[in-house]
Amino acid sequence: MNSLEIVRLVRSKSADELTIEQVLLIREALESTPELYHLLGGEEELEQYLADAPDISVLSEKEKDIARASGSGQETTTPIFRRVPWLTTFLLVLLPALGWIFFGPHASKEKEGSVTRLPQQNSKEQRAPITDQPETEKKEATAPQSEEPPLPPLSNPYPLFEDEGRFVEVDEPATSGELLAELIENDRHSGQRSVRVAPKNRMRLELGRTLSIRGNPEAGEFRYLRFAFRKFGSGRLCLELDREESAGPSIRYDAGQGAPSHGSALRVWGLELPSEWIVMTRDLFDDFGPGEINSLTLSVPDGQHALFDHIYLSRTETGFERIVGAPSVEQTNERARRVLAWKPISVAGPAVVGLESNGHRGTGVLIGKDGHILTCAHHFFQMQDEISVRLADGRQLKGRKLGIHRNADSGLIELIDDSGPQGLEISTDENHSPQDLFVGFAVTPRFNDGPVQSYIAEIEPEGDKKILWTDFVMEGAELGGPLVDRDGHVVGIHVQTSADGKMGFARLTPVRHNWKRIVSGDTLGKWLPGTGPMIGVVTTAIGQGSRVDLVVPGSPAAKAGLQAGDLIIKANGQEVRSYLDIGRQLAGYNPGELVPFLTTRDGVEHARKIYLMPRQNFSAP
Repeated sequence: MNSLEIVRLVRSKSADELTIEQVLLIREALESTPELYHLLGGEEELEQYLADAPDISVLSEKEKDIARASGSGQETTTPIFRRVPWLTTFLLVLLPALGWIFFGPHASKEKEGSVTRLPQQNSKEQRAPITDQPETEKKEATAPQSEEPPLPPLSNPYPLFEDEGRFVEVDEPATSGELLAELIENDRHSGQRSVRVAPKNRMRLELGRTLSIRGNPEAGEFRYLRFAFRKFGSGRLCLELDREESAGPSIRYDAGQGAPSHGSALRVWGLELPSEWIVMTRDLFDDFGPGEINSLTLSVPDGQHALFDHIYLSRTETGFERIVGAPSVEQTNERARRVLAWKPISVAGPAVVGLESNGHRGTGVLIGKDGHILTCAHHFFQMQDEISVRLADGRQLKGRKLGIHRNADSGLIELIDDSGPQGLEISTDENHSPQDLFVGFAVTPRFNDGPVQSYIAEIEPEGDKKILWTDFVMEGAELGGPLVDRDGHVVGIHVQTSADGKMGFARLTPVRHNWKRIVSGDTLGKWLPGTGPMIGVVTTAIGQGSRVDLVVPGSPAAKAGLQAGDLIIKANGQEVRSYLDIGRQLAGYNPGELVPFLTTRDGVEHARKIYLMPRQNFSAP
């Protein structure tokens, strides 16, 4: 038996109906293919199932060989009926015939008439079996019985669909009978088969039991859903977990572009569907609250057909890691996104450059055709006036600084001897949706050994007017890389990285509106919060001012004589109470400029003038 036949055998019979030969086959298949456990509900649940099967542990190896041989049709040394199959057939035919002749109902009647007669072989009445059952009962007794396969045990994770399932059309049944969804073997995400759903069809799988969705699930209850899908052609697809009739609307997820499927689906993939497998994991409780579900419905509202596979419930999100043999979710989705991102990656990739000067590195992007490079402004203040520019094709050119716009933390560099390749355009679209496709680029420490690193990013839905925060984390990414849309237009410049590693991109509306002034070398606006210059201290707000907790060694503050415990009372002539207050007072200055501060130590005031340093990341002790 192959793996699929083993799965069908276990799902079609209760354990006490299995023969010794079948138990041996199952055990040997599990030993050679451990992945079968996850298709059969998990190791613990399958062992509970097999506990009711015939016990093969008491059999000797010879007895097991005999059982295997009998199961495969081979001759054995026992018993005689297996060695002489014609004798078995003869006895099975002869004994009932003799019983019919001597003990059948006609025998008693003939004795009553004192006449001995052999039965007439051409008599229709005697050819038909005689029974006391009514005609209707005879039909029911002889009709083939279609038994539903037993339900898989309630494992964690629990398969709603993996290889087996009878999906029936629920909206418009075929005129000739039920319309069933096709299970196919040549295109699947995991296991042996996926289910194919044609456009305009809604196919339902009855689960055969009621399953509970809970916030704190106990054994036999669930919270998380994972499912894989692949769509051909544009349009949408939808997965529904149907609640009991009185429990409200279905749990409904969809993917693709257009209006929500069936009027109320929660969109889990808002980009165009790329004809590649995609895997989604959802928190059912967070999305729809508690409930009971009893069926699974799959549909394709428009476009071409779709495939669904790998549909599981789990008590915890990490529970899905117990599924054996499934491809990596991250790699699967990255491959799908890469298909969609081919255009912006191919358009924007050649325009991304690496920057280096005075031991400091950064990323930039060519804009237009005149050799201008846009990058993070506060970061290039750490570089000297002459900057080494490495193009994506490996060439090394020289550049010099031009102007900056502090409101977008963006600065401009000009190539000196060569304009380089064609640059990109700054996007004129100021309304960016999380449903759009974005690609970010960055130089990392590996840049000198290969091409620029790119990644597909989703922007977070917060309405920040100046920063686009993405969900992506790239370890070691240098500031200044671009974020581009699906057409390869630049929508932001990487200027910040959050404490958890996520990347923030400054919106470029001010840069686009003041491009000529920046090209001419002007400095405009005030720094974004968290990007402006600093003096090199960590402080805590107290009632009298901003108390210095840490002075960075070698910083302007250290050179000016500040010490831990000092209070900063004023910056730039204005009272301050917190580190943010200090930053606001410095937002109109550039690194290298001199700013007046008023501090106190042991109650004595000290007027100090402190040079500003470029923004750097360091932590308090």
